[in-house]
This record gives sequence, structure tokens and C-alpha cells, in this order.
Amino acid sequence: MVSLEYRGALGQDPTVLAWARQVFEDHPHALGVVNSHHIVKANGDFSGEGKQIYEAMKAVDNVQLMTSGHIKEIRARRTDDHKGHKIHSMLADYQDLIVPEDNCAGGCGYMRIWRFSPKKNQLKVETYSPSLAKSMAGPQEQFTLTVDLSAATGVFALLGQTSGPGEALAYTVDGLGPGVTYEWYAVV
Repeated sequence: MVSLEYRGALGQDPTVLAWARQVFEDHPHALGVVNSHHIVKANGDFSGEGKQIYEAMKAVDNVQLMTSGHIKEIRARRTDDHKGHKIHSMLADYQDLIVPEDNCAGGCGYMRIWRFSPKKNQLKVETYSPSLAKSMAGPQEQFTLTVDLSAATGVFALLGQTSGPGEALAYTVDGLGPGVTYEWYAVV
């Protein structure tokens, strides 16, 4: 993920955009996510800076997601295709959200949760408030995007499985080497 500064009427700095592009090109097997303050407008069009960012990234194969805020109480998204390469851009800003029926203001704790499924090449997006313990409904708040997560598939091997309460959850994996990075996950 690369986060770019907000420059408003100045527009994005071409040198910074070239640097960001190079970061993604130097890591071709990583999922590329660009974050900046103002990429998508309320109507789903690109902002001036958003268009500049998209133009700089549209031919970088691993850049698939762009995310921003800036516009209070608004959610929008778009998908653009450049020669078969798709970039999904999202706007979500809850900072001034007021929900009288929940007696809350100031965003009510709402945030976006992204759940990636390498097996399905999907990103499931949910808008959730932990302080209210509830999700928002609707197509701008709950949706699934297709993303290429092929670099994350085929690299995992099941080394063991366990279940149960307490000490039954302990599991030892033999054969791990020093200086090697390992990943694990738990299904709860």
C-alpha cells in the first residue's frame, strides 16, 4: 500500500507518482493498493487528483485497488478497465455521520473491513461499527470485488490442524527453518 498526500488544486506531484509507480513495479507479486485523501467524488467520478493517480497506475498490473475519503457521509465506487487490467476505486468517509436511531454522531465508529479470499480471488467489503456492533446494509456498504490474488494462492501448505477448547488448541510444527518467514491463519 502506498499513501499519497492530498494536494488539492496543486494536483499530484509527477515525481511522487513516478516514485509510487516504481514501488509497485519493484514488487510485481504484491497486491497494489493506492490510498490518498481524494480519489473518487460523490458521484463516482474521479477527482482531479484521482484521475492523475489512475493515469499513473492504470498500466501497473498489480495495482488493483484505490481508496480515499474526503467527502463526508458519502460512499461511492467505480471500476475502470485499461486493456483488461481492472482497478477498483472506493470512497468511504463516515466522520460526520449522524444516526439518530442509534443515538450517535461523529461517524458512529463505522469503518470498512476488507476480507480477502485468495482461493476465490475476491475482496469482500463490509461497513461495520464495533461500537454499535452492527453493519450497514446496501450495495455501497456491502459488496464483493474480483481481484487477482494469484500470487497468494498455491504458496500455502497445510502443516497441521487442531480444534477444541483450552490446551487442545496447542499445535507444534516441526521442521521450521531459521530466517524464513511463515504465515498462518485460524478459522474461528
